[in-house]
Amino acid sequence: MKTNHSGSGGMPKRNIGHVYQLDTNRINAMRKDLHVNQLEVWHKRKVIFLEMSFSAYKEASFGSFRRNEKASGYTWTHINEAWPGIDEFQKSIAEIIFPGGPRNKQEINDVTILLTAKMSFATLVTLDGGSNRQPGGMLGNADRLLSELGIRVITAEHAVDEIRACIRIRDNTARKVSAACGRNLPKWVGKD
Repeated sequence: MKTNHSGSGGMPKRNIGHVYQLDTNRINAMRKDLHVNQLEVWHKRKVIFLEMSFSAYKEASFGSFRRNEKASGYTWTHINEAWPGIDEFQKSIAEIIFPGGPRNKQEINDVTILLTAKMSFATLVTLDGGSNRQPGGMLGNADRLLSELGIRVITAEHAVDEIRACIRIRDNTARKVSAACGRNLPKWVGKD
């Protein structure tokens, strides 16, 4: 795990340099998911950057005013149609998560959401798959998506755990720099 140590004089910055994209199912309009709530707090404090693909935004913005309002609060990213090999890459994603091919618009959107995460150098946070009810999907194929295509897919809980580890490293580094150089600790050390 790397952290962002590009502050002046070796002092780390508050932002740990990680970008996460929320899948449609992580919109958390009712704020009941404590892990997504924590991701949102870190985004607001500029510890991480949290965004959505435009495809996830379009799906998430339907259903209720709260979902639309919540989805509208994020930055959205689009796929770059001019990206070399985009068609082959989309086919590779589809073959992994939908071996028989995408059967409907939602499954086509899932492929686009994964492709957008790849193009944005972001980790996709989702609840799609990896369960007894749905063993495949994104999470059920996370190892293959990462090893074969470089697309990282995790749960919100996993994201929170890895960010906490990075924050510990960042804060310990800040304390060491402070002790070695006599510099004041940033106000955010120990607060994230």
